[in-house]
Amino acid sequence: MAPIVDRLTKEFAGKVDVKVIDVDQQANQELVAKFKINSIPTFAFIDRNGNVLELFVGGTSEETLRQKIQDLEKK
Repeated sequence: MAPIVDRLTKEFAGKVDVKVIDVDQQANQELVAKFKINSIPTFAFIDRNGNVLELFVGGTSEETLRQKIQDLEKK
């Protein structure tokens, strides 16, 4: 998934912020708990106010992620 996330991060640079969180790092445990992450990968789409717009778990295609970002950009 990392290469896909890297490509989409570059493609949407300046439009959306992409954050990759290492769930194994102690410093990230608050985020892991807040978003109830218990499987990898988990994708959380969060607005500027910290509200979760969508959360889904599991691997997916680059096109599916691209479409999800484009759909959420329109909101």
